Amino acid sequence: MKSITLFNDDDENPCNWGGWKLHSFGRKHVNYESPEKFFPASIGFRRKLQTGTAFILSYSEHGACSWHLKDKGCRSDPFDTVGTAGVLIYEGKLKELPKSFEDRQKMASDFCDTYTSWCNGEIYGFAVKDIIETVLPCGHKEIKEEQLDSCGGFYDVASMAEEVRAVVKGDEVEFDGEAAWLSAYHDFRGKAAIAA
Repeated sequence: MKSITLFNDDDENPCNWGGWKLHSFGRKHVNYESPEKFFPASIGFRRKLQTGTAFILSYSEHGACSWHLKDKGCRSDPFDTVGTAGVLIYEGKLKELPKSFEDRQKMASDFCDTYTSWCNGEIYGFAVKDIIETVLPCGHKEIKEEQLDSCGGFYDVASMAEEVRAVVKGDEVEFDGEAAWLSAYHDFRGKAAIAA
């Protein structure tokens, strides 16, 4: 049998990774920046918006928060949504960006998803152990644990579950840890493959 520990991971702000940086117009947010720094928009900032090296962001909050490119995915509830809530600016090396506006837009949208996960504390990790139970000649049981794999910093639970399945390979498992509840919503064992 294998034991899977699922835990919350505390990773650094994605804005510190080099590349995209989110500037929130909300005074209570960690990346607060006054909107007056960006608006009225200078010629340089307008050019960034046109080329996909900057995007205007919307924000919604109802229990958990959600950052999106403006007009791309935010709920329209006027009590929970701010239409212009911040800006996202690429501050990395331009040669690392895709060439097309659409690809840059997709990259910026993916960053918003990652940043949203970080804001909501939805970063996870796992540890997989093999539990080996042996009956000794005297009749007592000896239990040994062997660490098979562990990793943290997952912003996408589906990706984490895929890595765990590669280690578990359909074996019987037990779950523990503060994020063990994820096992009710994601396939960590490979049950679908076994049933087929």
